[in-house]
Amino acid sequence: MGSSLLASSPNRLFANADVTVGDVAVVFTVTCNEVIIGKNISFIFIKPSGTTRIVTAEVVGTFTASWGTSLATDLDEEGRWYIAARNDTSGYYYTKEENFTFVCRRKPGGES
Repeated sequence: MGSSLLASSPNRLFANADVTVGDVAVVFTVTCNEVIIGKNISFIFIKPSGTTRIVTAEVVGTFTASWGTSLATDLDEEGRWYIAARNDTSGYYYTKEENFTFVCRRKPGGES
């Protein structure tokens, strides 16, 4: 069960609260303030190193899109990550990365 990392109304971004390097099945979800059915939505991740990764989200509801990690390399850096949600169809940002962050920490015991 996921809990909110950060929430900002009317656009809200949610993810699992406890994120560690190498985690698989971490789901990021954004709830938008407009109907997004038929739109192309992306999540833009900025890693602690400054590297950017853009992934295509799946529209899972009238106002909701999500993306889940599937490889251990999806969350490959320890530290503060920034994330934004963008409507690629219109270019509109539902969230700005400076307002949405999460910390990816080292796994207990130091394994990655």
